Amino acid sequence: MDIVSEELQRTRYEFLISSSSELLTIIHTMQPGDLPVNYRFLAVRCLKRVNRDSTMDLTIGIGKEGASLTDCSNSYKTALMCLSYSFYETDHKIFDESILCTAPPPAAANQMDYNNLMYSIAMNRTEQIREFCREYFSQLLYVPMPPPNYIRGMCIYLITDIQKELGSGKEFSQAEVILPINTIRTFEELKAYMEDFLEACAGKQGSGGNGPKNQIIQAAEYYIKSHMGEKILAKEVARHVNLSDVYFTSYFKLKTGINFRDYVIRIKMDHAKGLMERMPDMPVAEVAAATGYDDYRSFYRVFKQNTGVSPSDYNRNSGKTP
Repeated sequence: MDIVSEELQRTRYEFLISSSSELLTIIHTMQPGDLPVNYRFLAVRCLKRVNRDSTMDLTIGIGKEGASLTDCSNSYKTALMCLSYSFYETDHKIFDESILCTAPPPAAANQMDYNNLMYSIAMNRTEQIREFCREYFSQLLYVPMPPPNYIRGMCIYLITDIQKELGSGKEFSQAEVILPINTIRTFEELKAYMEDFLEACAGKQGSGGNGPKNQIIQAAEYYIKSHMGEKILAKEVARHVNLSDVYFTSYFKLKTGINFRDYVIRIKMDHAKGLMERMPDMPVAEVAAATGYDDYRSFYRVFKQNTGVSPSDYNRNSGKTP
């Protein structure tokens, strides 16, 4: 406070202590004869003096200049938003509006496929989980420094989805999901936290949290869903769950009540219907390819057997069968 007071001795100002570690300064420059204030230059001077005279780790956020005191609240929010970019541990110590990211995230960011991750969790494959985390955070960085709240929000979204998918039987409150992530200070710490969380989920699965039967069936289901655009053979899925193909098909039928081939067809047809409902203009041939059918006629025959209507009729009716 003493340092800022000395730097502002020719300017009207007010101090507010909004927390034990935060000093808020409101600068008045509206009266005739007031000297203009270069806020960034002022911040640089204060920072140099603090670094010289103390061991304090100081960061400074600069809000918007307003026309009246009623604009102070928005200015303060802007300063806090600017300060939030210290999340990226850059060399910056002074943050103003120039650092704010205004580019919207790509639409695909909210449509990521988690089936490969769920398969890795079900099989307790930690290296694959770490690889997912590396790719996940790489995709989130659609610009070098996107809004920190976007990164945190996407991590909360992922954790919530994983908890629902695993069906832990426990309802998690918002506080249990949101508070830990919002209290993490840096990007690298958040990456480590997410990796630890997902590996802990895998550890619970591998130790029998859902039982060994569920572990194998869940792993098979996640593998199928993550390879919808391919031909899915029982021997390939069996290899991924570490069983022989003969034993796997028998085990799958015993535990699910449906043989493996029929299950794959059902999942593929559900996927095809979902595509046609979400994208009614998508050509049926593309739907067939997206569900792993190179031969359109085979897809047509299987689809009609399972739904009672042809793909084109289902498409025309916007997903509503007669």
